[in-house]
Amino acid sequence: MSQNDFGIIELVNEDRVYPGSRFSEVRDAVFANPYQKVWGATGEPPLPFVMPTFFDMLR
Repeated sequence: MSQNDFGIIELVNEDRVYPGSRFSEVRDAVFANPYQKVWGATGEPPLPFVMPTFFDMLR
């Protein structure tokens, strides 16, 4: 097995010339539109809370 063995995935010239992404670009992309909103933030609903009963705790 060679040092650059990627299995069935082929490494092409386009991959070799790609300089990569800066951390700041990746971070901005990830947090641009988060899937889960922050509970209790401005304009967002509060954290849901349901008071458990004694029988819920016995389960």
